[in-house]
Amino acid sequence: MTPREARLNHLANFLVGGTGVLWIWMRYFMEPLDEFAVINHPLQPSIAALHLITAPLLVFSVGLIWRIHAWEKYRSESPIRRRTGILLYTLFIPLVASGYFLQIVEEEVSRSLWLATHLITGGAWILVYVGHQLLRKS
Repeated sequence: MTPREARLNHLANFLVGGTGVLWIWMRYFMEPLDEFAVINHPLQPSIAALHLITAPLLVFSVGLIWRIHAWEKYRSESPIRRRTGILLYTLFIPLVASGYFLQIVEEEVSRSLWLATHLITGGAWILVYVGHQLLRKS
């Protein structure tokens, strides 16, 4: 993997993960300024839109990394960061699928299920991704 490809991957993870965490903070941990407000912060819709706009960059980046990095490491059976790499790709499918279904499902029960799936896999993705990067340093 070239440094440029690694930077693209880190940037995509930072943008999508950062906007996701920021949206969660605004949605669940902030109080609205007005008691009749439907959002908790004026930037909440913009952060959600930025999350949606940058998500395809992460999908592209993960596909690129799969082709030039992950599959080669998997086939070589290299033990360095193998478990976290496999876990990242295991999390990726439900993460992307739940993000997609959140956009199209209208039924409240289904939406709640996909939201919970997305929040859990997204949180796990961020933690495992950071761990995967930190293992490299040791």
